[in-house]
Amino acid sequence: MALSSIENIFLQARETSQEDIDRICSGILENLYDPEKSGECMNQLRKLYLIIHASSTQPCLTKNLVGTMVNMVEAMDPGKTKECLLCQKILTGILPGDEKDLGMETGIKNNATEVANCALIYLIQGDKEKCWTCLLPKIEKWLSSQNIEFDVQSKLLSFLIAISLEHQSMLKKGQIESVNAYVCDVLVKASLKQAPNPYTINPFKKEQTMVTEVDGTPSRNIFTVLNIGQYYTEDQMMNIFCFSTLYKWIYNCSKEEGRETAKSIFHNLVGKTIDYCFRILDQCERKPKIPSDVELQNSCLLETINLLDLVCKIDEGQVARVYQEIRRQHNRLLQDFSKTRLMIPVLQFFLNHSRTVAHDPHDVFRQYFHKSLSWGFKDTAIAFDTVMFILDNLETLCDDNTILTWNPRSFVSEFCEILPALMSLHLQLRYFTSY
Repeated sequence: MALSSIENIFLQARETSQEDIDRICSGILENLYDPEKSGECMNQLRKLYLIIHASSTQPCLTKNLVGTMVNMVEAMDPGKTKECLLCQKILTGILPGDEKDLGMETGIKNNATEVANCALIYLIQGDKEKCWTCLLPKIEKWLSSQNIEFDVQSKLLSFLIAISLEHQSMLKKGQIESVNAYVCDVLVKASLKQAPNPYTINPFKKEQTMVTEVDGTPSRNIFTVLNIGQYYTEDQMMNIFCFSTLYKWIYNCSKEEGRETAKSIFHNLVGKTIDYCFRILDQCERKPKIPSDVELQNSCLLETINLLDLVCKIDEGQVARVYQEIRRQHNRLLQDFSKTRLMIPVLQFFLNHSRTVAHDPHDVFRQYFHKSLSWGFKDTAIAFDTVMFILDNLETLCDDNTILTWNPRSFVSEFCEILPALMSLHLQLRYFTSY
C-alpha cells in the first residue's frame, strides 16, 4: 500500500504540466518573503523539488524565480534556513545550464560568505564564463586573511579540494603554496583552550579550561583531532576539518606533478604534516578515558599512516625518519589482535618504502599472513582489506594465506586474478573444496 502511494505521488509529479509549474513558481515568489505564509511556501518548494527530480525532462523555471533562489542561497538567512537549503537543492537539480539563465554574476562576487554559500552551485555549473578562474584567486586571498568564520572557511577549502580532484591544472603553483601555508598554520596554531559554553551567560569570568588528551589529562602539546573538549573554538574546528581533508588535498595536487616539483611545492606542508601525524601516533598510545574513543583512535591511526605513506612518496628524504616510527607502531599493533585490520596500511607503507631504507620487510609480511590472520581471517572486513591489499600489490607481493578459503563467494572476480600468484601445493585442495 505504501509503495503504491509513493508511486502515485511520483506519477503525478512526472505528469505535471508546464502551466502547473508556472503556477507553483508564481506562488513561491509571492510567499517566499511573507513570514505568515512560510508553511505554504515550503510545501510549494518541496513540490517543485519533487517535480524536477521525478520528471524525465527538465522543467522550465521562470528567470525571476531562479534569480530569487540564487539570492536566497547567497544570503542563507538564518531565519529562513530551510527555504534556503531547498532553493539550493532545486538549483543543483536544474544545473548545469546556461549561466545567464541563473542570473549569477559569478565573476564579480566579492563577499566570501556569499561565494561559500554558492560553492556547490558553482561546482555543478562549471567554469562558465571563466567563473572558477575568477574565483580561485579570491578564495586564496580570503583563506590567507583568516578573518572569516569556520563555516565559510570549510566551504571555501572544500571548493578548492573539489577543483583539485578533476581540474588540478587550474590551480597555479602559487595558489597551491598559499593554501599549503594556510593549512600549516591551521594544523599547528590551534588554541589549546576550550571555547566557553555558548548557552550560558556568566558575569564572573572564569579561566578557560584546557582541552584534554583522550586519557583525560590536560593537553600541553599542539591541538589535534584527538584532543577532547566540551566546546571547540573555530580554529580548533578548522584544525579538525583540515586534517580530515588533508590527504585529498595533497594527493590531488601532487598526482600530476613530477616528484621534484611536488617536493618543492609541498616542502613545508610535508614537515608540518609529519609533526602532526607523530603527535596523533603518540595520542593513539594513550588509554582512552571513555571506551568508545578507541574507535576514534583507530580511525585517526588509519588516516595518519596513509598520510605518512603519501608524504614519504613526495619527499623520500623523510622516509628514514618516518620508517622508525611506523616500525614502532607495528610492534605495538602486534600486541592487540583487535587491531589486526590496522596492519594493512602499515604493510602498505613497508611495501612502498622498505627499499629506500634498505630494510627487508619479509618478516613483517610473514607475521601478518602466517600469524595475525590466523586470528582474524574469518572477519569480513579483514578479509576484504587483505584481498584488496593483495590485489593492489599482486606484482610485488605473493604470500600464501587462507583468507579466500573462508570467503570465496565474496571475492570471485578478485580470486580469479589472485589465484595464480597464491597457488601452492598445500593450499590448492582447500581453495577448490571451498567452491
